[in-house]
Amino acid sequence: MRDFTTSTYSRFLELLVERYIPSTVSEYISCNKKSTSGKCVLRHDVDRIPHNALRLAEIEADYNVKATYYFRMKSCSYDAEIAQRIEGLGHEIGYHYETLSDARGNYEKAWVLFKENLQKLRQNHSITSVSMHGSPLSKHNNIDLLAKFNYKGLGLIGDATLDINWENSVYFCDTGRSWDNRHNRRDYTPGSLARREKPPQHILRIPEYCKTIGKNAVISTHPERWAKNGAEFYRYLLKDSSINMAKLLSNLPLNIKNRRK
Repeated sequence: MRDFTTSTYSRFLELLVERYIPSTVSEYISCNKKSTSGKCVLRHDVDRIPHNALRLAEIEADYNVKATYYFRMKSCSYDAEIAQRIEGLGHEIGYHYETLSDARGNYEKAWVLFKENLQKLRQNHSITSVSMHGSPLSKHNNIDLLAKFNYKGLGLIGDATLDINWENSVYFCDTGRSWDNRHNRRDYTPGSLARREKPPQHILRIPEYCKTIGKNAVISTHPERWAKNGAEFYRYLLKDSSINMAKLLSNLPLNIKNRRK
C-alpha cells in the first residue's frame, strides 16, 4: 500500500491495535517512571490544513484509538471548531510552540508569547503537553526556550521531546516524507534511530519492527501530507519535495542537542 494516504493509515491502525496499547503524549509521560511496555504514542503536529487533522482523528476514533494533536497558534493551523471536534472524539489537544523563532531569539519576549498562546488555547481546551515546531528556515531552535524557563510551573505535564522516557522508546517522524530523519532538521530525540540501523521506510512496518527490538513506539505525523486521493497525494508530494530542497539549500546550522529537565 502507498504510504501517506488515509487508506494506509487505516491499515496501520489495524496493525497497531493488534500489537500495542495506543497512548496520548500526556498519558505516556505520566507513566514514565513505571516499567511499561507494549505502548505506542501517536502524535500529530498540525502545521497547516487542520481539516486533514480532523480526518485522521475520525479514522482513529473508528478504531477506538486516542492520539495527541499539536496546533500552532497560526491561522493556517489552529481552527477552534475543528480542534474542539477533535478533542470531542477523545483526543488530546496540545500547543505546538514556535515563539523563540517568532521572537527572533529574544527569550524574554518568546516566553511571554508562549504563556499568552497557552492561555488562549486553554480558553477552549485542556492543555497538558506541548511540542516544539521545528521552524526549519529559522536559525533559532524553539525547544531551547524550555531549557531556560520553568514550563512545568504552568501546569504542564511535559514536553513531547524533553519529558519522554527515551530509554525504552524509539521515535519515528514523517518529516520530509521519510521515517529515518534524513530531511529532519531539528525534530530529533535520543530515541531517534540512526540511519545505519535501517529503520522501516513504510508506516505499516513500524509496529512489527518495534516489537522485534522490544521498544515502545513514538510516532509523529503531519496530517497535511496524508492524502485521501491521488490528486492530493501528488500535490502534497510536490510540496514536500520543494520544502526538502529549500532545507538543503538553506544550509542552516543545526542544534540537535537534546535537553532534559
